[in-house]
Amino acid sequence: MEAFKDIHGNAGTVAQGWRTDTYRAISSGASDKIHVLTVDYRGFGYSSGSPTEAGLITDGVAVVDWALGIAKIPPGRILILGQSLGTAVATAVVEHFAIQRGIEFAGIILVAAFSDLPTLTLTYAIGGVVPLLSPLRPYPRLQKFFTRRILDTWQTSTRLANMVRNSWNIDLTLIHARNDFEISWKHSDALFYTAANATSAEGLTFKQIDGVKMHQSLGEAGWVNTWKAAGTRNGDTKKISLEIVANGGKFMVTTGSSLILR
Repeated sequence: MEAFKDIHGNAGTVAQGWRTDTYRAISSGASDKIHVLTVDYRGFGYSSGSPTEAGLITDGVAVVDWALGIAKIPPGRILILGQSLGTAVATAVVEHFAIQRGIEFAGIILVAAFSDLPTLTLTYAIGGVVPLLSPLRPYPRLQKFFTRRILDTWQTSTRLANMVRNSWNIDLTLIHARNDFEISWKHSDALFYTAANATSAEGLTFKQIDGVKMHQSLGEAGWVNTWKAAGTRNGDTKKISLEIVANGGKFMVTTGSSLILR
């Protein structure tokens, strides 16, 4: 049995339109063997409370604990999937299990990820139309004034690097659509380099990573970059994949990307 732990974004609930399409796409290859476990965070759907960074991470850890302890699904059969805000939660959850408990999962898939919230607000546009802080680009001090007042900063880049460094064996996939007009695909591209760099104790330059990574062109459909490095134990592998696709936006990309084939 394979289990997907799906962590959704900051809008709507687990039953919102495209999300049910995502669940069906994930399990369509073997619905009798692949199960999707998802949950509304506190403050979402029928869940009580108010959402905070610490609270959402606690909720994510609790759901995985249920899968491990109650459903008795071994971590090697669990894939953690996060989308949009859910990528920040998913990264924090996997980092927690890697560092605090020494538990690793079959893989982690981040769809429409972002480096951190302050950086995201500089380019983010609500609905891909209404910009937040980008109109203040000519006034960097004013931009910093606002970003410094963000309480929940969701430092995914830092957590992702910690997760990679503290994992023996890792299979990380980043998926992003070029026509995502809310969260630029360049965030996932930056996270790819961050994760690849974290596989080396000495650190790597962009040039070094570009010289070794595997690049597969998909023509007009996009491209795939793959980085592989030896794990910290014999036989272990740290694999980082970046899939940039032309279409799908922020929401429907999950129904057509390679994650449904995993």
